[in-house]
Amino acid sequence: MQIKKFSTMFLMFLAMVSLVNALPIRVDSVDIDGVILTNVTSNRLDVERGQDLNIAVRMTGLDAAKNVEVEAFISGFEFSDVERVSDTTGLFDVLQNVTYLKRLVIPLPSSLDKDDYKLRVIITDRDNNEYVQNYNLKIDVPRHLVAVKDIILTPENEIAAGGILLASVRVENLGSTSEDDVKVNVAMPALGVSATKYISKVTSDGESESEEVFLRLPECAPAGRYDIFTKVSYADGHRSVNGKSSILVTKNELCDGSDILSDVPPGSKIVINIGSNSESVSAGNTAVFPITVSNKGLTSKGFTVLPASVDWADIAVSPTTTTVLAPGKSETFYIYSKPNDNAVGSQVFTVSVSSSNELLKQVPLTVKVVEPVEENSGGLSLKRVLEVGLIVLLVLLIIVGLIIGFTMLNNHEEEPPQQAEPYY
Repeated sequence: MQIKKFSTMFLMFLAMVSLVNALPIRVDSVDIDGVILTNVTSNRLDVERGQDLNIAVRMTGLDAAKNVEVEAFISGFEFSDVERVSDTTGLFDVLQNVTYLKRLVIPLPSSLDKDDYKLRVIITDRDNNEYVQNYNLKIDVPRHLVAVKDIILTPENEIAAGGILLASVRVENLGSTSEDDVKVNVAMPALGVSATKYISKVTSDGESESEEVFLRLPECAPAGRYDIFTKVSYADGHRSVNGKSSILVTKNELCDGSDILSDVPPGSKIVINIGSNSESVSAGNTAVFPITVSNKGLTSKGFTVLPASVDWADIAVSPTTTTVLAPGKSETFYIYSKPNDNAVGSQVFTVSVSSSNELLKQVPLTVKVVEPVEENSGGLSLKRVLEVGLIVLLVLLIIVGLIIGFTMLNNHEEEPPQQAEPYY
């Protein structure tokens, strides 16, 4: 019995010590975005990852206290050693019968696991016992949430003006539903260039996909560092997320204006030579027009030679309509035009030379269709005239030969007989 009394007295003593060392503060309420939290274990507040928890702690001073601070945090995050899910106020002093409102913001990482957590609110000072309260949270996954996981540039740090920049954009789906037709746009507004690609499907559960987007920089772009903006649109274009990077653009040494061609955009360093703009053929035969494209720039370029379709001839390109030329290389495209049987006179068609969907030059080509002379039309073809002329010439030569032969024969017959000289 005495032991029981002693234990009761000891517990009372500890309670008194605890009250003496208790922080002189009463917590009136804790809320998230206006929703008041309770410490009832069966109640959980549902919040979505990828957003901020705006926490308001309202407290009243029961006595004066100095160097007080409030901390709120969530434990159990996989990467809490490098990214704490927490927030802390600065130090402040408390006066008796004064109510204080302290606000904290805790960003919920998009990679936070979907699960049950506890929001822990701790109020402390330098000496007294801390005030601790736990509140139940349920971290949920939003229906639509896409993040730009990474942007990889090739080349990575710098590129010469006129070069081709490859941007590999990695998109991660952090939502609960799969996303179809995710639009990836990469742009350098300062240089006026952009490109867009689509990712057909990005499944849910943290899956990621990458898309490669090519940007062709202007060949005479001023040197400097340029921002690259990435915009990923999803959920049928109703939502989007942005990314940003930059790259150093160096000067293109060939952009001094000394060899800019007059027949192509300035600074393109492309030479287009036309072998012939006009050819004469008869219907059914083929006219050939050679067009040579030379890449005088510092980077490889793709070229397309495309003739316009016409109804008076069959037109083809050999060896191909599209090719990629390395710096200093050339390619000759042969344009074949075979007029139809009913095509007569001068016929004109155009050939477009382009690079990266940019029209460099339109070449007009003329086919002069000559109607052939038929033998049964009352006239004679050149071949027939030559054949007849040759026959006439042979006949004349035979006649002349006969006349000469007969003349020599007659002269021989008319010579007087020689008389024998007298013999003495």
